[in-house]
Amino acid sequence: MFQMAGEGQTWYILVVESKENPRNIDDNIGPRLVGYIEDLVEMPASAIRPDGGNVFSRNDQGVRLDIGWFKLVSCVAVMVAGEDTVGKMAAEIEVDLVIGINPSPDVTRIWMKPRSEAGEEVAVILMGRTAEANLRAELILLH
Repeated sequence: MFQMAGEGQTWYILVVESKENPRNIDDNIGPRLVGYIEDLVEMPASAIRPDGGNVFSRNDQGVRLDIGWFKLVSCVAVMVAGEDTVGKMAAEIEVDLVIGINPSPDVTRIWMKPRSEAGEEVAVILMGRTAEANLRAELILLH
């Protein structure tokens, strides 16, 4: 899970299922990832930061995380040989964003294929953050 801010007041929680092999991804993983997070936050946290600082304390009050102002975005990230695999996965798997990664010593190629508006928004954020970090990676946004 990754929390990130978009334009204006839009916040996202990116929930990622990562696998080494695309065949190991379930077709309906997106709704299951989002459902898992929704179920998880129904339970009170075991520790909280009551003053918003760095000190955690036991959650004796049963405080629950309010994620109502986040967009939950499901994603799969998989090692791939090339762009074709990303397109095939996007056609078969029900998620907001498909990421294919092809590492190499010279430059790592990362293909992102959004399947929803929220997936597109997160892909754009990731493109910008990667450019800022000056990584040896080539990000390709597929449409």
